[in-house]
Amino acid sequence: MSNHEPHGSPKYFCPIFNFEIIEKEEESAEPSRIRIVEDKKPITRFKFLANTTVCGIRKKDLQSNAFTNMIFDEHVAGAFYKKYEDIPVIEFYDDSGDEFAPLVENIVFALRLFKEGDVFCKVIWAENHCHQIVLNPFYELPSTIHRKIYPFRIKEIDQIREIFEKIIKTDFDRRRPLKIARDRLNRSYGKSMYDEKIVDFMIGFEALFLRESSTCSGQIIGTGCSTLLGKTDKERIEIYDFLKKTYKLRNEIVHGSAIDYSRISETALKLKELLRKSILILL
Repeated sequence: MSNHEPHGSPKYFCPIFNFEIIEKEEESAEPSRIRIVEDKKPITRFKFLANTTVCGIRKKDLQSNAFTNMIFDEHVAGAFYKKYEDIPVIEFYDDSGDEFAPLVENIVFALRLFKEGDVFCKVIWAENHCHQIVLNPFYELPSTIHRKIYPFRIKEIDQIREIFEKIIKTDFDRRRPLKIARDRLNRSYGKSMYDEKIVDFMIGFEALFLRESSTCSGQIIGTGCSTLLGKTDKERIEIYDFLKKTYKLRNEIVHGSAIDYSRISETALKLKELLRKSILILL
């Protein structure tokens, strides 16, 4: 993709759910901003990656079909508009052909690695082809919509771009442990059961830090991750103890033992944070 200013009409629109664009006054002078005034109310677009922009499409524009010639899925748009006034979208101004779906997935993966938030994009609308492309046909939108919002600040674009560049330069087929960890992290989005998330996260840790299963798997994972992420002795001990304990919980889940669910959501969130950070460092 080239680095020139996007021009003409975008060829693809990708709604990014649980994604909120934070626009502050001090960011008003951002040079990458492209402002278009329509019906006396501005639609603000920001340059994102090369030949891509991010913006919000308003409900009235979808209803009147004034924004694009596409027909948007009423179920997807309707579910989102119960809570928000517009749909944040990433617009693409070039045609990447068969490589387009992996491109979208890599952008979403970069956002997920950058910070916490249930951001996801599983649906693409193609303007020129007048049909909807579903990246994962088994995906059920209502299972995750309206969960933890991903706040996107314009000043973060450069950092997200750096992560995206690392992702596209990584040969995941050759680095299979990293591929497994990536896939398991991505699988956790869209699931509502915390025990399922914990199992997925732990499979990711096993791929990154284990070469074969043993009775000491929890300790090995704890040692590897704490060495990678811990900045002080205290942090390393905390990470080690947490992963050792959580690996035991993982075994209880997969073997059908009785589980204490009182803090399982907190455990899943912390486990997810450690896996995200591990993958990002190992890219």
